[in-house]
Amino acid sequence: MNDLWRSVGALDGVEIYHPETFLTYEHESGTVPIYRDLERLRASWLELSPADADAIEEFIATIRQLGSFDDQLDKPVDMMSLIEKVRYFASMKDAGAVMKRYGKVGLEEYSQRFTHPAIREMFATFAPGDYSSAFLFFGLATFAKGQSSIPVGGSKALADRMAGRYRTLGGRVETGCEGEVGDVPRTVRFDCEPIEVAGSTVTQITLNHYGYEPGFAPAGCTALTVALNHFGEEVDRWFALAQDRTAYRREKERVGEAVRAAIEKQLPQMAGKLTVLDVATPTTYDRYCNAHRGAFMAFFPTRSSKMMAHTGRIKGLEDFVLSGQWLQPPGGLPIALITGKDTIQRLCKKLGRPFTAEIGQDAETPRRVA
Repeated sequence: MNDLWRSVGALDGVEIYHPETFLTYEHESGTVPIYRDLERLRASWLELSPADADAIEEFIATIRQLGSFDDQLDKPVDMMSLIEKVRYFASMKDAGAVMKRYGKVGLEEYSQRFTHPAIREMFATFAPGDYSSAFLFFGLATFAKGQSSIPVGGSKALADRMAGRYRTLGGRVETGCEGEVGDVPRTVRFDCEPIEVAGSTVTQITLNHYGYEPGFAPAGCTALTVALNHFGEEVDRWFALAQDRTAYRREKERVGEAVRAAIEKQLPQMAGKLTVLDVATPTTYDRYCNAHRGAFMAFFPTRSSKMMAHTGRIKGLEDFVLSGQWLQPPGGLPIALITGKDTIQRLCKKLGRPFTAEIGQDAETPRRVA
């Protein structure tokens, strides 16, 4: 994936921040860090819960098993020859084995393999219980390989670099069309007093800090974000409430203050130092990003989910191929990038032109042609 990101200019001349942990879960019975370094992860979890040694070893072995998995293909499956398809499916052996073992195992069920309450609760509350545990393993394997690091400057700067590369190649970009702080880990989750949000009760908070991004806040300050994920009827309630702008703003203020108080109780060193800048709801993402129902990820893989991959071709539309995170699970930026590449390959094939991808001159690896 790194080569593909470089080929579209996303990483040109930018520093990469490599967080040590994917998540740190703080529980009354102990702290559970998910380290990038799997040996460090093993040592910390075994120290916390020696009784869970077998389950911990299996957890780490599964992440390692996916170490060779790479979701970047030289070309989409529908454009492969028979021999290329055979080679591709053979390369998916380890990924297929993980899907077979864990694809139908939800996180709530998987958590029961551990006896320590902090580890068990960490898995059980990572996402709603029906979320397929297999996809958590894929995400952690990507993180452990160093492929989930963060380009300094944030997502807008990344998008601007990509747009700049595209323009230098003669493309035109149209927008607005339908179509660590002290000792606090970068990402930490902890229990809190119940907070009523959109008709549901929140009992945990996931806090992210951007101490590595000095440009995100004024000097002497640090930007913080909190994620309270919503699903189904919770999303509907925000859209309904937004029809009354006064009530909507009042509810956002109430939630923001409740979350601020919860953070200060958990991290007393921050008491009196936090300012709530905004509370973004699903309607916020719908308004600013045109994201369907405010979704930041296109798909939510559950035990009953089926894999799919859309070619981007829409019946009745000539000379049009769709790209983006909505074409295949799990969605997100990597899928958008991959389907964008696939679209260019399909158009090149139709026009009888060779498909080429070049990595920028400042890349660590040499230029290449795909």
